[in-house]
Amino acid sequence: KRDKLKLLGLWVDTYYYQDQMQWILNIVYLLKLSEKFETTPLDDVETLMWIPLSENPKFAFSYLNEVWDKIR
Repeated sequence: KRDKLKLLGLWVDTYYYQDQMQWILNIVYLLKLSEKFETTPLDDVETLMWIPLSENPKFAFSYLNEVWDKIR
């Protein structure tokens, strides 16, 4: 069975960058993997982690709460 990429949704949010409020478009895809894998983040990512669906993590960006609810 092949893994498939599915568009989960689009969310608009704001983000402060260089002392200015910026509008950002977040395009979120869902991919069901056949197994976990180990990876190392590059310089634009601080940490990568697997989060069980049973957890309720705190996200830095508010739109991610809606994304998390939709995934579960």
